[in-house]
Amino acid sequence: MISPTRRLLVAVIAAGLASLTACGGAAPAPAPQAAAAAEDTAVRGGSHGSAHGPGSPIELWAVQTSALGVTVTDASGHLLYRSDLDGNAPPTSNCVGPCTEVWEPFVAVEGQEPTLLGVKPKTLGAIVRADGATQYTLGGWPIYRRVGEQAGLLDAGANGTDGVWFAVTPQGEKAGA
Repeated sequence: MISPTRRLLVAVIAAGLASLTACGGAAPAPAPQAAAAAEDTAVRGGSHGSAHGPGSPIELWAVQTSALGVTVTDASGHLLYRSDLDGNAPPTSNCVGPCTEVWEPFVAVEGQEPTLLGVKPKTLGAIVRADGATQYTLGGWPIYRRVGEQAGLLDAGANGTDGVWFAVTPQGEKAGA
């Protein structure tokens, strides 16, 4: 059964594709095939940070937003972020302790390969955090989910928080920049 959140996200993606195509613009990621594949994929639970559980999918979706352009979400439709306080050469996370109570690291689950929709495998990487967890990176930048942020919020979200937190593009760049 497909969750209401997933149906909403697929509807938003389809509407964005239709409106851009009608205006003669380039088709955004994910391609229509990716949206259809996403709708056909069974929902198996959450897909972010500590909410990963055995059998939960790890998915990264490139989606078109009205305010930020193409950004990356998890399978639940939560925007993913990067921090200017981190580094990408080499990839380094400086969000520890209380920071992770607001900005949840997007971590890997042992034995599970992520599903990528509109995100190129060559941009995806991982680092080992100080706590031993493996955190995903995009373009070398560690990625996070904002705790408590509403799923399907595809406007500016928390973009620009504290001048250092930005929604991330599929290439690991700041969205809307």
